[in-house]
Amino acid sequence: MSKMKNQKAKYPKLRNLGPVSTQWLNSIDVYTKEDIKTIGPIVIYNMLKARGYNVNILIVYALQGAIMDCHWNDIPTKMKIDFKAEIENNPIKFI
Repeated sequence: MSKMKNQKAKYPKLRNLGPVSTQWLNSIDVYTKEDIKTIGPIVIYNMLKARGYNVNILIVYALQGAIMDCHWNDIPTKMKIDFKAEIENNPIKFI
């Protein structure tokens, strides 16, 4: 069995995240909802940006939705506003 098949069997599918996003997360050793909770959606966003992945605010919403077990569009508006502000005010800028 290939390594990818082993990963699919070992790690549950995360809500809101498709195969490409999942591969990106796996590349930074994020595999489970617990990993997302521990690291946090904003830090994960920054890690992915630093690796050159073309991510935007929607990945943050998707990660939070995975934590909350809801569709990314159903996370509270206040939370979305706070996430967006945190990204916009981040002193680390990626080219």
